[in-house]
Amino acid sequence: MLLLASFLTPSAMAQGTQEACPNAPEPQLFFENESSLENLAFDGNGSLYLSDAGGARILRVSPDGTLAGAIALDAHGIVWGPDNRLYAAVTAGELNDIQRSTDASATAFEVYSKGMPVFNGMAFDGAGNLYVSDDNIVPPEQPPDLVRIPAANPTHWQPWSDVYGPDGLVYDAASDALYTVVPADQSSPVLRLSTTDPAKVEVVAYLSYGIASLAPGYHDPQGDPSYPVPKGLDDLTLGPDGLLYIAAHLSGELLRLDPATGSACVLASGLEEPSSVRTAHGFGTHNGKLFV
Repeated sequence: MLLLASFLTPSAMAQGTQEACPNAPEPQLFFENESSLENLAFDGNGSLYLSDAGGARILRVSPDGTLAGAIALDAHGIVWGPDNRLYAAVTAGELNDIQRSTDASATAFEVYSKGMPVFNGMAFDGAGNLYVSDDNIVPPEQPPDLVRIPAANPTHWQPWSDVYGPDGLVYDAASDALYTVVPADQSSPVLRLSTTDPAKVEVVAYLSYGIASLAPGYHDPQGDPSYPVPKGLDDLTLGPDGLLYIAAHLSGELLRLDPATGSACVLASGLEEPSSVRTAHGFGTHNGKLFV
């Protein structure tokens, strides 16, 4: 799996997808790994952390693209917390733990919260509450798909929303809202979730035309029929420009979405199962670049 840096140029555009974004620079190979990379996080102090799903470890990479260390932990989602520690969603049998590093060096971890059926997207809100999502859609009756871990009492996590099968999560401080995506819906929806009202769920955009969903119940066709290709949206981030950048695992695309208008374009296509995207900060000369 390749990790790509910078804003990417579309190639081999799939028929029926969004138009290419204008003025996208060429991609640059930054780091290569033998097994499957899933999620990434910057600590703001010169390190990039990657969850190596195939190797059951977390990798630490330096700004020059060299491997600086590895931590034995079977992590899926990872996120750098407001307390300057790395948090990881760790598989632990049928249920899962959220673990955090014991200090900023991220070499040893302790259990932060446990016993939840969720393990994928992670995001902190402005008050330090941690939201964790689950895109595992089997069994369909298994609740909840999004939980909140209160900063004041992390041992007592709370069901937060009944959004079915959300994946990546990102918090927007300007609107005090969360954005998420749903890979198991053919219409490839991007959703906005309130951090104060769990029932408030808004559709920002449908990035493909969906006539089916794996969610229980009847599914009305949504989206623009001009874009029939399901995206399999996986993860997303909010750029310093206020736009959303979304990794589409199934269609092999990196998309840019304006959450104010719902308009989207393709920054890159022909990627091999992109699973995460972040904007670099505190990472040498790469600040402001997208890593995928």
